Amino acid sequence: EEGYLFVCDVDNMAAINAQSGRSFGDKVLQRLAIVFEKFIGNWRNIYRLSADRFAIILPDYKREDVNKFFAYLQKELSDYCTVSAGAAHLEKDAEGKLSKAAQYAELALIDAQTCGRNNLQFFSQERYERYLALVQLKTELRSSVINGCENFFICYQPLINGQNFELLGAEALLRY
Repeated sequence: EEGYLFVCDVDNMAAINAQSGRSFGDKVLQRLAIVFEKFIGNWRNIYRLSADRFAIILPDYKREDVNKFFAYLQKELSDYCTVSAGAAHLEKDAEGKLSKAAQYAELALIDAQTCGRNNLQFFSQERYERYLALVQLKTELRSSVINGCENFFICYQPLINGQNFELLGAEALLRY
């Protein structure tokens, strides 16, 4: 079916449990379940991924429907917590694409949490490519440091007096 895969997470659940106790944390999760049931009505498309992370298949939903669902979640949970969410488009007859959509929705959720939490982000191929490039750079930097900082080099940039153009010194810059 065409629609969206929606992944949401209770913001700062560990802090909620630490500050208000696990019984309150459990009430938050119960409230979330009630909100899902009221809006969705059908449990067959709702999956618990981890302690406070859920995935929901929203068949036949358009982007504006997903936005309405998220706004409803925010409103209904405002006395308890905030939530962050990511959504990825599901294509009709896209055999084997659910796992890819799950990966994309999780990345959109990470974007939502990075953008300050309590918001919904839709998967973006451009952001995904930037994310992959950043992961690759981190991997390369870690490997380079392990191998004695290979591929790092020092450049010296002169410091010049703007009045008389005298050389005052140099700044050492570490480049990769």
